[in-house]
Amino acid sequence: MLRTAAAFLLPMVLLAALAGQSRALVPAKQLTVADIVSRSSAAVVQIVVSDSTGKEIALGSGFLISADGMIVTNYHVIKNASSAIAKLANGAFFPVEGVMNADADKDLAILKVNGKDLPFLKLALANRVSVGDHVLAIGSPLGFEGTVSDGIVSALRTETLGKNWIQTTAPVSHGNSGGPLLNMDGSVIGVITWGVDQQQGENLNFAIPAETVETLIVSTYAPVSFDAFRNSGIKNVDNASDKNPAFSDERMDALVMEGHKLLAEKEYERAIHDFEEAIRIRSENAAAWNGLGWAHSSLNQHEEAVTDLRQALKYAPEWEECWISLGVEYLILSKPSDALVALQRAVGIKATDARAWLYLGKTYVILHSDEQATRCFKQATSIEPTNAEAWYELGTVSIGDDSIGALTKALELKPDYADAWHSLASSLNNVASSLNNAKRYEDAIVVWKKVLELKPMDTYLTDTRARVWWRIGGAYENLNELENATQAYLKALHLEQALPYHTDDDNNLIGYIFEALYLTYSKMGKHRESEKYRENFVWWEQNKPK
Repeated sequence: MLRTAAAFLLPMVLLAALAGQSRALVPAKQLTVADIVSRSSAAVVQIVVSDSTGKEIALGSGFLISADGMIVTNYHVIKNASSAIAKLANGAFFPVEGVMNADADKDLAILKVNGKDLPFLKLALANRVSVGDHVLAIGSPLGFEGTVSDGIVSALRTETLGKNWIQTTAPVSHGNSGGPLLNMDGSVIGVITWGVDQQQGENLNFAIPAETVETLIVSTYAPVSFDAFRNSGIKNVDNASDKNPAFSDERMDALVMEGHKLLAEKEYERAIHDFEEAIRIRSENAAAWNGLGWAHSSLNQHEEAVTDLRQALKYAPEWEECWISLGVEYLILSKPSDALVALQRAVGIKATDARAWLYLGKTYVILHSDEQATRCFKQATSIEPTNAEAWYELGTVSIGDDSIGALTKALELKPDYADAWHSLASSLNNVASSLNNAKRYEDAIVVWKKVLELKPMDTYLTDTRARVWWRIGGAYENLNELENATQAYLKALHLEQALPYHTDDDNNLIGYIFEALYLTYSKMGKHRESEKYRENFVWWEQNKPK
C-alpha cells in the first residue's frame, strides 16, 4: 500500500516543483520571428551607465538570465560605470547592484539587479549553432529600445588566442552591444558585440558564443559595487586578488556574507559556490572554510564537512565554535574517539560554552562512560540553566529521583519536548518498579497519556503508540487495576495490528501484548478470554522472527 501511495505522490510532487519554477521565456518548438520577439523581448534590457556625478556616459543592451535579476552584457558597456540602471521593455527600471563577474578579454560582464519573478532567457547548447541557422538580434541601437533584426549565422570563427565568435548577417549598431542573439527556438546562442572587425567590410557582425557566457556565469560571486570595480584599475575581475588587494578583500568579504545569507535561506549549493570563490581569493580565510563546512554538512556531505572544518582550524586554531562543529561531524560519522579530541579541545579553549560540554557529554555516552557524561551535562546545565536539551541528556544518564528531577526541569523549559516526556515516563516506571511505589506508577500513567497527546511527528514513537498503551497497561496491572490494564492492552493490540507493516520489534510487541492479555484475564478469572490469548501467544512463540 505504501509503495502504491509513493508511486502516486512522486509525479504530483514533481509537478508541484515544476509549477513553482520561474517562467523561462523559451518555447519548446520552432517559432516565427514575431513569436520569438513577443516571448523574448520582455527579458531584454537597456543599460544606462552614469559616472560619479550622475551624468549619463553610455548606453548598451543586456538580457536577464535568471528570475532574480542576473543580467548579461558586454564588459565595455560598464567598464567606466559608477552607477547604472537596467530598463525593461515594460517601462520598469532597476538600479544595478553591482558586478557579479567580468572578463575584459572576452568582453563580457554579469550584473545583478534586485528582482523577483523576472522574465529571463535561456542559453542554448553549443552544438545547436550551425552555419546557415536563422537568427535574430534584439537590443537598443542608438537608444532605440526593443529594436529587432534578423539574418543567418554566416560563420563560426576562432582566433589564434582561442577566442570564439559567431559571425552573423543580422544587422547591429552601436547600442546593440550586450543584447542577445537568438536562434529560432528562442534560446540565446550568443551575446552581440558591436564593432568587432568593423573595418574589414560591411555586414560583419559578431557575437560571443553562449558557452563562453555560461563559463562566466558558473563562477559568479556576490555583487561588487561599481566603485570597487571601477577603482580597482583592472580589466578582469577574476584577477582582482592579484592586482588590487583592497578590491579583493571587499569581494571576499561580500562572498562570505552572501554565503552565510544563503545558508540561512537553505540555498546550500549556492552557498558552497560563494564560499569556494572566497577561498579562491584567499585560501587562509577561516570563515569561508567554516561556512563551507556548514553547507556540506547541511547536504549530508559529512566527510567533506570534516575536511573543510579542519582547514578552518588550520588558520584559526583557537576557534572554539569550529572545534564543536568538527566534533559534531565526527559524531555523525560514528567516530566518537575523534569527536572526543575535538570537543575536549573546545572546552579547553572556552570552558564556559554549554554547547561544548553538551556534545562532549553525548560523546561520553556513546563511549559508555556515563559517569563522565553526567559530569559534562551537569557542567552544561550549570553554565546555561535554561538549556532544556542539557537537562534532558542529564536525565537520561541519571537514575531514580535525579533522573526524574532533570527531566522535569527539561519539560518546564520546553513543555512540548516529546523525547523528555517519553524518558520521564520510563524513569517514573523504573522507580515505581524498583520501589514498588504506587504513586510513581500513577504518575507514569499520567505522563504516558501525555505522550499519546503529542503529534506523532514530535517523537520517535511515530509508529509505536501501541507500545505506549502496552506500557500503560503494565502500570495499571502493577496497581492491580486489572480492568483498566486489559483495556489498555486491547488498545495496544488494535493499534499494532492496524499498522501497514511490521518490523521484527513490532512483531515482538504483538507477542508481549498476547502474553499480557492472557495473564491479566487469568488474574481476573476470565478463563475463556485468557485461553484465547494464550493460544495466540503460543502461536507467536512458535512463529516469531528468529
